[in-house]
Amino acid sequence: MVQWGQHGCFHWLVAPSPLPSLVKSAVRFHVGLRLCITALDGGPIHPNAEEQPRGWMARGNAVVSPPLTEGLDIPRDQCDEWYLLDEPPSPEWTPEVFVNYGGFTLSPIEEIYKTYDPTWDRHGLDYLVPIQERFWEQIDRVNPVSYIAMCDQNIVVSRRPEFIEQLRAGA
Repeated sequence: MVQWGQHGCFHWLVAPSPLPSLVKSAVRFHVGLRLCITALDGGPIHPNAEEQPRGWMARGNAVVSPPLTEGLDIPRDQCDEWYLLDEPPSPEWTPEVFVNYGGFTLSPIEEIYKTYDPTWDRHGLDYLVPIQERFWEQIDRVNPVSYIAMCDQNIVVSRRPEFIEQLRAGA
């Protein structure tokens, strides 16, 4: 089930994996921006010898693309986390990685509890509250054009509502 909402100027979507149009739409809606990969298969990534001459660079524990274009070869694996930024981040940039938190979602916990069977533990998801708070603090601080996490589910946050609407329409 696809869920969506808004947090300040950011629109968000949580969808089960896979979302077939996600990568293609991400590039199409963000041409010219920098793709910052903060997790590849859940871990840090560094540009290899083949990527560096093509404009990929290291920034903290992330790798940053040259300006996005259609057809750019983007490293991908199973649990990846991306930020799409206007400019490359500072060399010291080390954001917290959220893609590895099992069960992470942006859906309000109170809303999820409404769907629970009355006999289930009503506090089983409380661990997500501080993670969601740290996530939104980081998003507000970094102010990406978009954020994408692809793992057990897809989490997309964007200042571009048309990007979220495109994903919702294709889900």
